[in-house]
Amino acid sequence: MKLVLLKDLPGLGKKGDVCEVKEGYARNFLIPKGLADTPNSTYARQLTNKIAHAQANKEKDDDRLRTKAKGLQGKKFIIKRKAADGIKLYGGVSKADVAKVSGIEKEAVVLNEPIKSAGSYNVRLDFGHGITSSITIEVVPE
Repeated sequence: MKLVLLKDLPGLGKKGDVCEVKEGYARNFLIPKGLADTPNSTYARQLTNKIAHAQANKEKDDDRLRTKAKGLQGKKFIIKRKAADGIKLYGGVSKADVAKVSGIEKEAVVLNEPIKSAGSYNVRLDFGHGITSSITIEVVPE
């Protein structure tokens, strides 16, 4: 018997998957507990449509992120900070500072620790879903 899973079930599949199970298992366990439903039920059709819509939105977001990553690749940004002796910064340059000058979310900036001295730094950007880029940050003393 074919069913649409309404919840993730180990061994059967994820929410929205169509799977084949024995009729007794479906009628006595999965359907009464609300874990699955027949593919022609209204709720199952709505769930399938919702999952397809979410997948389409994810693909659009991934395309947008790829375009943004490609546009930023290799770009150079300058950040000015007060520094002692022209090298050691009084305040470090954080992920938020890099995100602000490059126009991205700070969660995308991969920076293990704040930058504490003037110079040129290669900073990796990770937008998720395997989409990465890198930019150059030039920290100059004021």
